[in-house]
Amino acid sequence: MRLTLSLCLLTSALAWAQPAATSSQPSASAEENVPDVVKLASQKVTIPAAQIPLTTLDGKEVHLGDYDAKVVVVSLWGTVSGNYSFLELLEGLHQSYRGKKDVIILAINEDHPKNADDVQVLREIIQKTGATYPVLVDKDLKLMALVNQRLRPEGMERNTFLVPRFLLFTQKFEKMEQPELSSSGKTKEEDVQILRKEVERARLRK
Repeated sequence: MRLTLSLCLLTSALAWAQPAATSSQPSASAEENVPDVVKLASQKVTIPAAQIPLTTLDGKEVHLGDYDAKVVVVSLWGTVSGNYSFLELLEGLHQSYRGKKDVIILAINEDHPKNADDVQVLREIIQKTGATYPVLVDKDLKLMALVNQRLRPEGMERNTFLVPRFLLFTQKFEKMEQPELSSSGKTKEEDVQILRKEVERARLRK
């Protein structure tokens, strides 16, 4: 389950996506017109994953490493798709590990919200989906940039970015993997079990 997010849908990045007629390199003026969200998602991340800054929906500053466990399931998501069933799937997974401290579920939003109204939209989605696990905001898109730095296929268009539904972090966030979920169940419960099998493989690994 791999999702790619075209930032042209979020910003007016069409000018950046198309090469200049006279040069294969963007001009200085073109560089200035690149939307901030594209710049942030394209940044080079040099800090460890555990130090990546995030915020809660209440605006509290945290870091990815604050949620350390043997396996940390991370879902990157945005409001552009309009389909939030995966947040309900994560809740099912979260409930299946209730009482166990070695698995943590996180949903991390990549919308780059700019004000309280933007955050309220996220709150309403979370309330509607019934999520009780931590929902955070990738404030500087450093996590998204890191994911693309490590997982981005060669040749992917420069205004398009990976936004994986499911990532597994282990070894104090030093290892990041994207499970290949080759099948899906007929019900949400079956989908939870399919995802849980991938989590268990990582959890039982020595």
